[in-house]
Amino acid sequence: MLPRINNTFILFAISTAIGVPSAIAQAPPPRNMPTLTLQQAEALAIQNHPQVQAAQYEVNYSNQQVVENRSPYYPSLTGDLTGSQGNDLSRIGAGISRLPVSSTASAKA
Repeated sequence: MLPRINNTFILFAISTAIGVPSAIAQAPPPRNMPTLTLQQAEALAIQNHPQVQAAQYEVNYSNQQVVENRSPYYPSLTGDLTGSQGNDLSRIGAGISRLPVSSTASAKA
């Protein structure tokens, strides 16, 4: 046979099970947390929701596609700049011979 459980024990167990979660739920917020209004909390939740962020990225992507597709209708400007450096008295350099005048004159003779 099972031992008989005291009614006081059952009442204590039920009140403890009901009382602890309600005490936790009614605990005051920590002091370092800011208090938000309902509108601020909703805005923060929407701003940080992953699906909302993904939708915003898709809108930004679509807007950039419009800009990219319109770009051939506008003029474009391109340019190139090239530089080179050669050693003094070298025969291969930046396209200008840096040989002394006397050596080029003797080479022609």
